[in-house]
Amino acid sequence: MSELASWNGEQPQIKLLDPVLFEQLGAGGGAYEELLLAEYGRPGQVIERAEVPHGLLHYIQFDEQPGRPAWTTHLIFARATEPQVREYLVTIGLGSVEIHTVYGATERIEDAPDEVDEL
Repeated sequence: MSELASWNGEQPQIKLLDPVLFEQLGAGGGAYEELLLAEYGRPGQVIERAEVPHGLLHYIQFDEQPGRPAWTTHLIFARATEPQVREYLVTIGLGSVEIHTVYGATERIEDAPDEVDEL
């Protein structure tokens, strides 16, 4: 994993995927990583998978560039509880960073209508 803080001191965002959302995104298979990168990444970033004691961890980062080190902007956990994520964050020096739980849809999402009313 790259540096956990960016070259300007920014801390990574911490996301914990709700089990419903994790299943909706393919439970780690298929296009799971591409979906996470599309939702949370910025142009030029890559997504990597790392082993953690509990669940899955994907991190989104910028690769190293001339004059700028690589750095991680998002840590995305799945198949873990918030206390497990907090425990891991403490071990890597990010124990005080807020954890944002991301929930899946509880009802079927209908396709958008062909025509959209504009104000």
